[in-house]
Amino acid sequence: MNALTRLRDLSRVIAGQPATLTRRAADLYFEETRRRATVIRLIFFGLVAAPTMVAALYFSLWAAPRYVSEAQFLVTKAASAKPTGLDALMKAVGASQQVDDTSVVTGYLLSRDAVRSLEAQLPLREIFSRPQSDLFSRFPRFGRGDSFERLYDYFLDRVDVYQDPKTGLSVLTVQTFRPEDSKVLADALLKLAEKAVNDLNKRAETDTLNFAWSELGRAQQKLIDAQQALTTFRTQELLVDPTKTSAAVLETINRLSRERVQILAQRQQILTSAPDSPAGKTMAVRAEALQKQIDQERSKLAGGSGSLAPSVSTYERLTLLRELAEKDVASAQAAMEAARQEAQRQHLYIQMPIAPNLSDESTEPQRLRAFAAVFVTGFAIFAFIWILMVGAGEHAHR
Repeated sequence: MNALTRLRDLSRVIAGQPATLTRRAADLYFEETRRRATVIRLIFFGLVAAPTMVAALYFSLWAAPRYVSEAQFLVTKAASAKPTGLDALMKAVGASQQVDDTSVVTGYLLSRDAVRSLEAQLPLREIFSRPQSDLFSRFPRFGRGDSFERLYDYFLDRVDVYQDPKTGLSVLTVQTFRPEDSKVLADALLKLAEKAVNDLNKRAETDTLNFAWSELGRAQQKLIDAQQALTTFRTQELLVDPTKTSAAVLETINRLSRERVQILAQRQQILTSAPDSPAGKTMAVRAEALQKQIDQERSKLAGGSGSLAPSVSTYERLTLLRELAEKDVASAQAAMEAARQEAQRQHLYIQMPIAPNLSDESTEPQRLRAFAAVFVTGFAIFAFIWILMVGAGEHAHR
């Protein structure tokens, strides 16, 4: 319902009322209309006209120019194994570990740790409060303190890191009131990023190799214990290698057995040709002596607690344990080398296709855009309030 409609309705009401009442109703209606128009003008002035004029004056005459230094970098790995299984599927749909690695670096560059490190290297507060700055753009901000948290908030307003979806490169932008300051600050941030990546590589390599180191140490200690047990056995038994000693005893037994067989064969020939010859008895005595010697040598091998058989068994067991320990050491060394190579493949590196530039022209603030943003925002708020007021007025006159 517009003003003309309300005026018609008012005229119909006035037609049926006395003259005094009709004039009073008309006066009330026009007074309310004027009051509402005044309120709307005041709201328009407060939300649209005044902020727009202030913004125009500030951005055209007072706002300090800021110089932007931009750098682009890429977080990569030394080498990547061929993806399999779930990794291959994620890579096929566009998900990559590189995104996570880049997020780690980006998160660090915009962290409080980075600001603390920068403040230890550069006069950060002085850079953000140069004489070229204005009251509302310098640090500390107007009406605020200069605590570290305020410095961090200001830093986030002047430094930005984002990933370009077209090139896949991460873009670092730094704004200060001098082009030299912007470039120095961007260079320092990239050096901090490289240091953070190196620390991350070192920590990841340490975590990867710690288990391999522990397994290698365990295998080496096992080999040392096996060798010590073997040395103790040799010291106690006064034998370096019982298997070689037993082999020598077997060789002696074989030699004596062959000699006895030869003597028995000769004795048999003598008994056949000369049964009464005394040589036959001599050979029988000699054969019997050889048999006793053979029995003695056999007793050395397996004749009781003092024989070589228990020693050989213990020695073979200790030797087997040492061989197994040597294999464990070799396997642990191979695992260590594989872990080291894997850690090297997982190392992160920062490549910088575009180094921080030294700007020769101020690009911030974007004055026309800021002016337009103030106007559009104020007008949108005013339009919303105006619609509410019109709706309330229509409801009141129904």
